[in-house]
Amino acid sequence: MRKTVQVLAAIGGASAAVLGVIAGLLYAVSSWLGEGAGAGRVQSLATSGVFIALGLGLGLPLAWTGLQALGGRPSRLLRWPRPGLLVLLFVLALIIGQVVLSAAPLPWLFFPPFYVLSVVLSVGVVLSLVGERLARGGLAVTWRELLAQLGSGAFLGTMAAFTLEAVAILILVLGVVTMLALIPGGLEWLETWLAAFRAPGRLVQPDWWLPLLRSPWVIGLVLLVASGLAPAIEEAVKALGVPLMGYRRPGRARAFLWGVAGGAGFTLVEGLLSGTLALASERFWGLAIVARAGTGVSHCLGGGLMGLGWQALLSRRGWRGLGCYGLAVALHGLWNALSTGVTLLSLLLMGGHTDEMTWSLGSMLVYAVLGGLVVTELGLLVYISRRLAGTGGGGEQVRRPGENYDQLHHRP
Repeated sequence: MRKTVQVLAAIGGASAAVLGVIAGLLYAVSSWLGEGAGAGRVQSLATSGVFIALGLGLGLPLAWTGLQALGGRPSRLLRWPRPGLLVLLFVLALIIGQVVLSAAPLPWLFFPPFYVLSVVLSVGVVLSLVGERLARGGLAVTWRELLAQLGSGAFLGTMAAFTLEAVAILILVLGVVTMLALIPGGLEWLETWLAAFRAPGRLVQPDWWLPLLRSPWVIGLVLLVASGLAPAIEEAVKALGVPLMGYRRPGRARAFLWGVAGGAGFTLVEGLLSGTLALASERFWGLAIVARAGTGVSHCLGGGLMGLGWQALLSRRGWRGLGCYGLAVALHGLWNALSTGVTLLSLLLMGGHTDEMTWSLGSMLVYAVLGGLVVTELGLLVYISRRLAGTGGGGEQVRRPGENYDQLHHRP
């Protein structure tokens, strides 16, 4: 199993590096040759930068560390940066990026690096917050295992989640169509709706899609997918690196950190790709990145809980593993439900079916709950880290003062 994981890391990382660079360059060339300008060009080149950054920044190091492992070379111990320093760098990247995007010349050239840096730093804050506290308890972590877990969440987790969600949504759609076929006039309504959907400019006409948003069935279906189906799938796959490296028999502290790293990798891909949508409105880009940072906290906590869940399953404590999975899905589902509520309120405001005062009060309430949820989840991450750090590394070998990697892993 060890060799299999090392080969997968080398091949998967190299493939991600090559495909990321090719996709980024093709995206950049197509954007440059197109007629888009302004925010459209910035958005396209930021997306191009995302592909290249993921390929070279994560895929290439993952391939290198896989080759190093196959060659039997040891990995260096990781020294965690101060979370406060990363917070400061994140704020600076956010401010400078917003200024470049809104006021600087040639934003399409200078903005993408700040965009990528802001998302990476927001994830790094959460990861270092957990890692530093576990390191205080004596848990020694190498660069190799961290890169393996980040890569697993970023590449394996996202691909598995996308595939499974697509299959699940297809099955759900087929089920809805089957139900409509059993209802008198259901298929005729569906054909009329699809014909209207294909009509040019129909999607931007509120009188067409607003009735759907007011339907309890549609709202229920959206919440089912966003708050039930998606969390159940994503939480099951974002920390797959933990069972893949289960041959190392990780203790609870290490498994928790591995899960957090898997959630961080998942957040990097999701946050970098979805964050480009906010570039359509230059004024709200900074707010969107802050919101994505909150989503990253939720993903990292869910990944950490799943790390504990996988460790419990590997230790033949199935009920504890299922409990961790259920808690991760519940927290993720609550976050998605609140986020979906804000989106639905915004769409109703655009269609004129709710007044601005109602929208403002409703949005403020939801954002307040989301903010409270982020603070709670950060508190849970710190609390679990401290509890596990107090176990001296979770029942594993820990690094003694002045001890290096070779001494640690060759200690009698």
